Amino acid sequence: MNTRGVRRSIGDLAAAQHGVVTADQLAGLGLGADSVEARLIAGELRRVAARTFAVNGAPKTYLQTCAVALLSRRKALLSGRTAAWLHSFDGVAPPSRPEVTVPSTVSGRSSAATIRRSQHFRHIRVVDMQGLVTASAAETVFRMAEYTNTRRLTRMLDSLLIADNDSTQELGEVYIRHQGERLRGMAKLRPILLDRLGHDAAAPTESELEALAEEILREVELPSLVWQAPIPWAPGSGRVDLFIPDWRLIIELDGRQWHARTENFESDRQRDNSAAIAGYSVLRFTWKMLSTEADTCVSQILEVGNRVRCA
Repeated sequence: MNTRGVRRSIGDLAAAQHGVVTADQLAGLGLGADSVEARLIAGELRRVAARTFAVNGAPKTYLQTCAVALLSRRKALLSGRTAAWLHSFDGVAPPSRPEVTVPSTVSGRSSAATIRRSQHFRHIRVVDMQGLVTASAAETVFRMAEYTNTRRLTRMLDSLLIADNDSTQELGEVYIRHQGERLRGMAKLRPILLDRLGHDAAAPTESELEALAEEILREVELPSLVWQAPIPWAPGSGRVDLFIPDWRLIIELDGRQWHARTENFESDRQRDNSAAIAGYSVLRFTWKMLSTEADTCVSQILEVGNRVRCA
């Protein structure tokens, strides 16, 4: 690619990213470290963060600052007050340093952003806000509980429920994910959620959930399956939804409404602990997981099987 073509490609890339490009992206266009350095000296690029550059002439906006915060990390999403501002939450001003969430396994240091690390990173639902990877509005409500008072938090939640009828289920799933954690602001948020979502949409029946699981697993090569099997480590004390004896794997299908799951959170964990002590693995799948992330569910089941075979 000639010099003019390279400039055009850099410009097109930067235009879609608020004037920002990364070293990896430049390398993908065929630019090595020496070529990048030459463009820095010539003033075509300026360094804005680790391995991240702004194109000369691109306006210095807050959105560009957000793009820098994101692109300077290989895995990241905008969250907290920055996400709330992008979602147009009432009365929320963006922080001077964008708030970004990254996986818990990576460094929390950044010159371009305030970093939060999350062990649930891969489960956080994201949306595209002005070309930026951003936590969904439902995810953002939970983070805003740390920053705002009960009255404003209630207004945020009510506005979200009015604007998005599908947010009820997601709010419940996020709440379940954070059970047992000391999430700042949860003491304020929990009673509001219980009040607003205590009568959410009807949950699927056991037969509907089981039929969906059967349909998904029908095409997967698995050892023999036992549906509604007696608890293997304590016969006579109850049943499990699905048992794969050869893999010592228990699969629980959870179609309960989210608030019912919160009430049974402790007993569910105690049963899972008993299974682990007895040498069994437990996977829990909700209706949403099976209906929207079937491939992930299957891969997790097969991963347990592979681990058993390799042991």
